[in-house]
Amino acid sequence: MNTFPPQRIDAGQLAFRIPAGHGGTLTFSFAGERPYRLSLFGGATLSLVSALVLLWFACRRRGVDAPTRPIPSGIVAALPLAAALCISPALGIVSAMGLWLARAPWPSAGYAGDAALMLVAGCVAVACLAWPD
Repeated sequence: MNTFPPQRIDAGQLAFRIPAGHGGTLTFSFAGERPYRLSLFGGATLSLVSALVLLWFACRRRGVDAPTRPIPSGIVAALPLAAALCISPALGIVSAMGLWLARAPWPSAGYAGDAALMLVAGCVAVACLAWPD
């Protein structure tokens, strides 16, 4: 199989010099195609899971006049956090830090800003943002 090196013509155009008498199939590929397709399937999966969870909550409702049971706070916090982690690890860690810090105000005993794990999560989030692509 002969290969002919590409020659850049312009910012987004390539040319190939193919000698007379050579023929065959020219195939182009894009290195980011597989991650792109995987992200589409990941988004579709996340959407499907979200829709199923919402349907589950809708089916739990017995009737219009029946009192509704409150949704457990762990599930309420876990769904957006899981979505944020799927979108971006840095966004997920920052969201987790925000949820953790929102537990209690600063001067109270339940304030989480002084915890070592909060410092580690912040450092990981900054490292994810600063990591070269």
